[in-house]
Amino acid sequence: MGKDTKEFAEEIKNRFENLRTERAKREGDWKEVQRWVAPSLFSWGDPGDRSPKRPKRFTSRPAHFLKTLRSGITGYSVSPNISWLKLGFEEREHSESHGAKAWLEAVEKTMYAEFNRSNLYPQVSKFIEFA
Repeated sequence: MGKDTKEFAEEIKNRFENLRTERAKREGDWKEVQRWVAPSLFSWGDPGDRSPKRPKRFTSRPAHFLKTLRSGITGYSVSPNISWLKLGFEEREHSESHGAKAWLEAVEKTMYAEFNRSNLYPQVSKFIEFA
């Protein structure tokens, strides 16, 4: 390994540790929210322990609020009624090539048609909930 590679690897490790430290500051809050809103979705403990915890709910309002949030995010970001995906080239000279824009638009149209035929839209809300 060269000097640059070692420095880069060390920088990545340091960044990872800083992110871990920052995350640890809020993990307690996240665990508490998760216990109230969706107790069976994720275990913060041992990765081998997949048994759902007993819900700590006295009302269904947190779950309802989560459903409302999920629906709002889904509706405004990945809805079949809006154009939420736009393709382009990183390098400007490619987009100025003859037929490039037409090709990108045709690909976008094909992708939207495939999204409509698939189960993306019914399933994307579940992904947003877990993200």
